[in-house]
Order: sequence, then C-alpha cells, then structure tokens
Amino acid sequence: MKRYIFNYIKGLLIDYPNLDKYIKERREELMHPYTPPDINRDIKGNKISNPMENALITIDQDRRLAALEKRKMVISNRLRDSDPDTQTIIQELYIKKHPQYTMDGLIANQLIYCGRTKAFELQNEFFEDVAKDLNLDD
Repeated sequence: MKRYIFNYIKGLLIDYPNLDKYIKERREELMHPYTPPDINRDIKGNKISNPMENALITIDQDRRLAALEKRKMVISNRLRDSDPDTQTIIQELYIKKHPQYTMDGLIANQLIYCGRTKAFELQNEFFEDVAKDLNLDD
C-alpha cells in the first residue's frame, strides 16, 4: 500500500469519532441554508432570476454528505467484521482520543494476543480492506 493512502486512512480513523457530528452539521447546513442579507433590498428594479442560484441541493444529492456517510459505514463495518486483536489495535492506536499504548505496548501489556509482526500484518490488512472499500487502491 502506498504511504499516502495509508496516511489518508489513518486520518479517517483518527477523525472517525467525529463523523456523526460532521454528518449532523452537514444535514443542518442543507436543511437550513445561509442566505446573506440583501443590502439592495430597498432598490426597485428588474430582478434577474438565475435558476442555478435558486436551485437547492437536496440531502440525497449532496456528495459531501454521501462521502461522510460512506466513510462511517465502511469503517464501522470493517471494525465489526474484524477479529478482536485487530479491533483493539485500531481502537487503541487510531480511534481513541488519547492513546495510551503503541503497538509494542499493546503486545507487552497483553491487550492483543499475537506477536509484533502479526500485529502489523493485522493493521495493514485492515487498512487495505478499508482502502478497497473506499476505492482508494491502485
């Protein structure tokens, strides 16, 4: 796996706990769009209507919202389908707000029941599966 893809997925995992908040905020933005006040509202004249400006993006059509929901679904499904060691590795190293352990710490404190090489293989396999589900693999 290329390093930039690995780092991108790492960023997604770090941001995973906030995805519900981002999805909620984006839905609110779409349901209640901001309209700037018209400083020329007192001036009378011919109003030129631009249908593209008046078109609203619906919740179903919004690409950003769809991307956020897809990320959440993919990561949730992969975590759910992973073995306990992989879940512990991903939760502790990436999803937890203040991680206590490194990979070696997880092994030394027997939070995972595998060796160092196998632990990194589990981590890499998880990242590759997420990349494949998000169509990031080359």
